[in-house]
Amino acid sequence: MESAMIIRALLRLLLVVLVLHTTACAMVKVGDVSPREYIAHRRGDILSGRHLSGHTAETLAMAGLDARTCERAPSPCIASLSVLSPMSEERRQSAIAEMWLARAMDDTPGADERGDKAREAAYLEAARHAYAYLFYTERAAPERAFEDRQTQVRDYYNYAVQQLAILLGHHSREHTEKGMATDIGQTHVVVDIHTLAWANQRPREVVAASALRFEGIRSTYRRDGLGAELVVDVRSAEDKESSAYRSMPTPSATAFLRFPGDSLAGVLGARDAVLEGHDPFRDATVSMGETTVPLAGNFTAGYGLWLARSGFATQSLATLLGRGDALTQPRIYLMQPYDPNRRIILLLHGLASSPEAWVNVANDILGDERLRRNFQVWQVYYPTNVPIAVNNRAIRDAFAQTLAHFDPSGNAVASHQLIIIGHSMGGILARLLVSSSGDALWNEATQGSARKRAFFKSMRATSAPTCTLMPCPTSTRPCSLPRLIVARPSRPIRWRVCCRTSFACPARSLPASEGSWPISMGTTGKQRAVRRRSCRTASTTCRPAIRSFGPRQPCPSMPPCAITRSSRGKKPKGRSRTATTDSCRTGAPISQARQAKR
Repeated sequence: MESAMIIRALLRLLLVVLVLHTTACAMVKVGDVSPREYIAHRRGDILSGRHLSGHTAETLAMAGLDARTCERAPSPCIASLSVLSPMSEERRQSAIAEMWLARAMDDTPGADERGDKAREAAYLEAARHAYAYLFYTERAAPERAFEDRQTQVRDYYNYAVQQLAILLGHHSREHTEKGMATDIGQTHVVVDIHTLAWANQRPREVVAASALRFEGIRSTYRRDGLGAELVVDVRSAEDKESSAYRSMPTPSATAFLRFPGDSLAGVLGARDAVLEGHDPFRDATVSMGETTVPLAGNFTAGYGLWLARSGFATQSLATLLGRGDALTQPRIYLMQPYDPNRRIILLLHGLASSPEAWVNVANDILGDERLRRNFQVWQVYYPTNVPIAVNNRAIRDAFAQTLAHFDPSGNAVASHQLIIIGHSMGGILARLLVSSSGDALWNEATQGSARKRAFFKSMRATSAPTCTLMPCPTSTRPCSLPRLIVARPSRPIRWRVCCRTSFACPARSLPASEGSWPISMGTTGKQRAVRRRSCRTASTTCRPAIRSFGPRQPCPSMPPCAITRSSRGKKPKGRSRTATTDSCRTGAPISQARQAKR
């Protein structure tokens, strides 16, 4: 009996020793993590993976909740976290926003049975709590500028607003009889797009710009900020063939969801919300009370989607061959809504081509902030199987009609100092658009027999508009004439033009109008060398690159120099070559230079 008691005592003592030994073990252990694992832990969240972020998991652990359980059933965790006190509102609102987003993105079996209404409500609540975190918690947004958590919550807001706008766009197409307002849960959401140029049109499709990837476009230009980057398809079923101009049918837009209230409780309890539409080309910031934040924007997605769906490549070839759905009249496409305070860059494509030829040039202009702030891009799409004289007249009329529609008085900045960029046939047309022939063509044509003079005299009444060259409407003021640049779309443009220097074409061609800008039509290496040399010697005042935006320099009072070349484009020889060089060096006309040589 005593031995049994001794054995039990020893066993108890051994158990106590084991317990004491166990509790004495270290509870904290350290290990190594790779940089990849560290970044994944710090920045991974429900958007980049299938699990909640580390910040939300820590917040749930403080509330005694399991993160994996909350991923499968977010609603009970949201309710528990909403009433838990005390807790930092930054932690609470950011965690609730991510869990609402997890519920909206739930793709488990049976999730679709809840329908789009439940998904819309989840996205709305995710945006609401992210909005509350950004503007109505303990610290202002600028104080958290370098925190990863604020970047994550900004992404929650942008993604929730993006998906909500897409769902509302789908709902608007199905219920055309309803206005731009709807009820989501207990919140009345009003869509406000009155500031957009296409506000009177009903969108056919709303596409997330972040979901688009393009091949053939060198760069994608965007601006980080708050708001959902969207592309809106507003193509109409019936194209207005009578109109010479039209806006790009897939404009870019930024959606911003605003909740009323000037406090955290006011935002969380608001039963109204406004989904605002902004034009990223015009609006760069958005204000929330005394806080101003940058507005997100994508400047490539709308342009790229338009080109991808346009069918220009097929139509341009069909037009050249005169088959299929051929183009009959020039069209002017505005790459962005008309702005009277921005100068116009007019792009003219070449033979058997289309606006697709300028894909990277136009995209670079739209993407550069300084160029975008000072210029607007218009692209001309014209039939290349039509004679150049007819195209010249039609393009000039279409451009004049477009300017008259947007600026009837002609006093806007956009109506002056036009910049024309042409390629191939477009370069020839650009040269003609700033030339003035007067009666030179008719005087040349009527020389000869009386029968010939009588024939052209009878034709003058009907053919005069086509066979008479006149500068574009912007060429009415001295030293405010169009600037011409000839470029290859596949290569970057060297933004440099010479002031008040014109090149005379071969014999029996028309002289340049007074004050026109230089344009070169040759393509051989020798011709390019002659043009470069002439530009250096003839122009005493050259304006720097357009990107510098310096003040316009005064035009020098010097007559145009002449360049002579043979019909095959070879370098001038002998007396012509010497006279040309002397003329460009001294600024004297070609005839005076030849007299000096003699």
